[in-house]
Amino acid sequence: MRREILPKARIMDWTAFETRLVQIGDSKITDYPGAEEGKAQHIRAWLVCPGKANFDRIAVPPEDLAAQWVIATPGGGEAAGTHDAESLLLSFDAMWPNGESLFQETACRSFSAGPYPHLEATAVTLLCFVRNHLPETGNNLPNSVADLHVYIGLKHRLDDWIEAFVDAMIAEGAIPTRLGISDQRIQRALHRLDSWPLDLPLNRQLVAREAGVTVPQLDRLFNAQLHLTPSRYFDGRRIANAKRSLCAAEITIKAIASRLGFHSEAHFSHWFKQHEQACPRSFRQAHVGRGCQYASGAA
Repeated sequence: MRREILPKARIMDWTAFETRLVQIGDSKITDYPGAEEGKAQHIRAWLVCPGKANFDRIAVPPEDLAAQWVIATPGGGEAAGTHDAESLLLSFDAMWPNGESLFQETACRSFSAGPYPHLEATAVTLLCFVRNHLPETGNNLPNSVADLHVYIGLKHRLDDWIEAFVDAMIAEGAIPTRLGISDQRIQRALHRLDSWPLDLPLNRQLVAREAGVTVPQLDRLFNAQLHLTPSRYFDGRRIANAKRSLCAAEITIKAIASRLGFHSEAHFSHWFKQHEQACPRSFRQAHVGRGCQYASGAA
């Protein structure tokens, strides 16, 4: 499965990688959060049985009678099929602290399920666990209530699925984000940026010094490898945290603003709108209760 293509990093750096299951179950191809606006926010993986689907935006060869996996990433546009196309759907997140998905593809992809039996097996195991322990979850699993044993069991099975998913995607030619970052200076800077308190202004000089370079050098290294600056990366973390918090209806916008270091709700709203072209209140109204990518919860 060509696992050697994945970059190596310290365990403490990998712990910043976040995974979360949003939805799992039988679903029509068009049934995913955000489908009506064409703005799906999660990775979606459909296991489609032979003869059940007729896609109009994804090239599934008609002569292929075997089961197919159809994958749509947050950056990959829509995955539209016939309204009567039934399948097993997994909607999930696998992302870095700044909200960047593990796979940022510009198009959806499909491939035969045959070469990847472990991918189907782990999906079915995960589905059975959810149906047995969380039968009333619907399409918003992160907000379900579970005890510690169920949470650990769910996380363990989700990790198995993510591992099989990554192996299959890489074998099919997909390229993970942060691929090949072997420069220790960038890795040190990323670790510092991932652990920097969100309510404190970023000290670019300190981050650069701990990475062993100057601020201009670090900016150049980041732009070359990640196509953004350290400051923009840190802003991405803050935006991702703000979105996650806004999806939790019980947290006030004022509390979110304070948690992110803003002295007023108005200042936070102005900053959020600059990044997201929507005020916090509008974002909350559009996403609460609809399986938001950033909702906190069980897995």
